[in-house]
Amino acid sequence: MTYKIETGSSLLADIIIMQGDDRLSVEEEITAIAKEGGQDAFSDLNTTHLDGSVLNINEISMQLNMLPLGGNKRTVILDNALEMIKKKESRDWLQEVFSNFPPTTILILILEDKKKYKRGSMVWETVDSDHWLREMTSQFSEDIRWVELSLPPDREMPEWIKKEAEKQGGKFHPRAAVELSRLIGNDLFQARNEIEKAIFYVGEDKQVSADVVRLLSVSTKEENVFTLVDAVGQRNGRLAFKLLRELNKDFPIQYIFSMLVRQVRLLILSKEALLRGGGEKDVMAACKLRHTFIVKKLINQGRHFSIEALEDIYKSLDRIDEDCKRGRATMDAALDGLIAGITSK
Repeated sequence: MTYKIETGSSLLADIIIMQGDDRLSVEEEITAIAKEGGQDAFSDLNTTHLDGSVLNINEISMQLNMLPLGGNKRTVILDNALEMIKKKESRDWLQEVFSNFPPTTILILILEDKKKYKRGSMVWETVDSDHWLREMTSQFSEDIRWVELSLPPDREMPEWIKKEAEKQGGKFHPRAAVELSRLIGNDLFQARNEIEKAIFYVGEDKQVSADVVRLLSVSTKEENVFTLVDAVGQRNGRLAFKLLRELNKDFPIQYIFSMLVRQVRLLILSKEALLRGGGEKDVMAACKLRHTFIVKKLINQGRHFSIEALEDIYKSLDRIDEDCKRGRATMDAALDGLIAGITSK
């Protein structure tokens, strides 16, 4: 739901405020904005992510006033903007920024906020209808677009799941949607991943049933894959092969392969974030994860591998995929060979 009236159907504005706790929709909105604005060779160089909880207003101002490199516009994405607007000096500073906003910059403010039930209706916990920021932005309605992106309540998740499945080219039985909703609540990142995996498991031309959702139970399957990768990282070949055989009793080998590819990719993203000097929050953002305990497990697991080793494994998985598609190998034998090669070193 948008707070400010938009011009036509354009997603662009000088300043875009995204309020809510639906991080999936926030990311999709940012991607859509970048696409509408036109992407070129300089797009990555002209996109800056800032953290409002650690930067002061002078550092943010400096970023806003920098000129674009090669392109026409810079995009500055300010995460944790709620922490920034809580600061005493931010009110006068934002008034000045809005009044003299540089024409070569797009500012995206991300206000992580939740809705709560109050006096018979749902209202925002922090930046509600009478907050000073809303009053201030009303003075600049031509230049500011305000978008509200709240997570769907649990009762609406089954319908969200069915629609997301259709977007991914599959179909969920109503009972399957209810079952998945019961298992994961309104965690949209996890829901999207589970929908993708379930569609992959049954095939795009078949409907996902409640039994399939239960079979691919979120907690057990991810824990098993984590344990398998742990065994490989610790060079425990005997345990790794045992876990692989146990997984193969419940899942097709192609499905296990896809889960391993995903896990190695997450480990690479995690390792890269840490090597850049980041912490848990940076790993969470890089891997698009929502739960801290999964991030902690990922970081701990990554200690068993160097970034070079992970990249080599990823390349090996890519070769296995290519060889199996061309009939030069079988998935079972290729995975056995990969695990044996790693754990024997």
